[in-house]
Amino acid sequence: MKKIVKKNYRFIIGLIIGIIISTTVTYGAENILSGSDVSYNTGTSHGSKNNIQGAIDELYEKANSCSKTLEGTNNKCQVISGTGKDIGDEVQCGTEPFYVVKNTDTEIILFAKYNLEVGYNSSRINEAPGFKLEKIENPSGMQSENCSKTNEGYHKCIFNNILRSTDQKYTDAVSNYQSYLEKIMSSKNFSVSLIDADTLNSLGCNLKVDIIDPDYVLANGISGDCNSSNYEWLFNVGYRVHIENPYLPFSVHEDKTVTSDTSPIGSGGVRVKVVINKKV
Repeated sequence: MKKIVKKNYRFIIGLIIGIIISTTVTYGAENILSGSDVSYNTGTSHGSKNNIQGAIDELYEKANSCSKTLEGTNNKCQVISGTGKDIGDEVQCGTEPFYVVKNTDTEIILFAKYNLEVGYNSSRINEAPGFKLEKIENPSGMQSENCSKTNEGYHKCIFNNILRSTDQKYTDAVSNYQSYLEKIMSSKNFSVSLIDADTLNSLGCNLKVDIIDPDYVLANGISGDCNSSNYEWLFNVGYRVHIENPYLPFSVHEDKTVTSDTSPIGSGGVRVKVVINKKV
């Protein structure tokens, strides 16, 4: 229903203007009430304005926002919230939702709203080892809201063992997703990868990527945190972070901790970033 309304905003505006013209209140030869003088009942439209002129202006603004595309994307990405230029603004490219991380004159960096639908779902059981993994049948490889939910601390859409971000399963998932985006965006002027430490640190996290001793990481557990980040959408799901050092399978968790996974049910989800080159 929302899509239909958004698509026909301009038609609705024209219809309202036509009604106003046909019902303009005239008295005497010289007195005509302006749109700002005619009251407007907002009970059914859920608008914020209580006069005709304000309602028209409000609808016009909404029509513009609904038809706004993200520059540099060949009109393939729509701005869902905000301007598309600020951190945390939401955009949608085809079926795929993203948050804006950066938007400059030369590039746009987007962060997937959900993990990709790949691998297995985990759940708790009472017998050893305390969990079970169930393979996802016919996974789409696309973003899925179902992959962004947890069950008593166990995760969905993960791989079935302790994998580093450089493992072939991750690179294949990212590569397949890039191919999909190239089709729906009719372009190759962008790259897709796992989210990396530098990007997360720019958003308020503190990933200690200089720690290269795996024994230290395993002994001390915590490898950083995101407690200083105010962007809650970074933590709506756990996911793997790309680190060049193959000994460190880092993951971000929903409690803002960043750890190295020592269990196959760690937050090994595939959440990607997309870097769009505006100059191509």
